[in-house]
Amino acid sequence: MKQWSARIGSVGVATIVALTGCGGDDDEAGVGLQSRVDELENQVTDLEAENEELRTALSAAPTLRTVEATDAPSQTTPAPATTVRTTTTTLPATTTAAPTTTQGRRTDPFTVEELDATVAGLANAWLAEPSGPTYDDALAAAVQSLLDQAPPFGGIGRSFPSPTMASAMSRLAAYPGSDNAVVGSLADLGLPSIQTPPIVREGSYLVGSEVQPGTYRAQNVDGCYWATLDQAGEINDNNFVNAAPQVLATVLASDYAFNNDCGLMIKVG
Repeated sequence: MKQWSARIGSVGVATIVALTGCGGDDDEAGVGLQSRVDELENQVTDLEAENEELRTALSAAPTLRTVEATDAPSQTTPAPATTVRTTTTTLPATTTAAPTTTQGRRTDPFTVEELDATVAGLANAWLAEPSGPTYDDALAAAVQSLLDQAPPFGGIGRSFPSPTMASAMSRLAAYPGSDNAVVGSLADLGLPSIQTPPIVREGSYLVGSEVQPGTYRAQNVDGCYWATLDQAGEINDNNFVNAAPQVLATVLASDYAFNNDCGLMIKVG
């Protein structure tokens, strides 16, 4: 708006100069001067109208205000950072691992305790009243269920604590031919809760330290020979049997040694 005021002011000055500069009686010059005055007045009128339009436009524009220092957003001093200390506690690993499985089959090894709990009760029940023809079906079924989980009987599966135990299990899955054989297989399991009677396998034994005095039985023999000896190696008693369903041998406390060549013998008295 100041620019337009300056233009109006300059026009007014020019008009005054023009008017004061005219003199004389020449009518033609006067007419020319009047024409020039009229022209300038029209320009002034146009400028005033334009100036008014600018005033109106400026009054309608948004008001700008100076932002004072008090208008500035307050600055809050940030709180000091808090250091969070975390403590990581490492828990001890459990000693019992979860059973591993392969296609739904457990592959972790059997434990002696687990086998003892499965087999010992049934085995002791049979030992209390052994009978070949009525071999405990529950005992055979329990052993077979274990074989189904273990290689090489069941392929991928659980292993037994020892090859001897695995072999004994395979014999126990069905009646192994004689009560003596069952007792021997139960003894081979080595399970702490199975109360097998004393057994004597083939070989030579010192009486008292390796074999106890008493009566021993062999079953289903074929070419059986046994003998008791004194300290000099002389025979105290002996017997030879070609074939028999049962053979008994008596070992005395006075004997020094006992030789067994009749297969597995069980102490029955």
